[in-house]
Amino acid sequence: MEALRFANPIPCAKRQDRMFLYKALALSQRSGLFHSVVWDAREAVIQIRPRIPIAYFRTVLADNCRKAGLDLQAALRTVRPPASWV
Repeated sequence: MEALRFANPIPCAKRQDRMFLYKALALSQRSGLFHSVVWDAREAVIQIRPRIPIAYFRTVLADNCRKAGLDLQAALRTVRPPASWV
């Protein structure tokens, strides 16, 4: 249910984009700091309404993580998606 609410303003046609969103959501469940940066990036998409929401989300998330001293790419590699995510 949370995944649907999370991804609603960020439409994704490509599988790799959906996987990125699911992994970001999974990270937000692990850590309070990741929760903050992930949901802030989602809120930025809602507020700005960019032409390409997933690209904007990725950019804002990466920037927020960098500012918070988080290694987004390393964290994303730790998320092992279940087969049902495919």
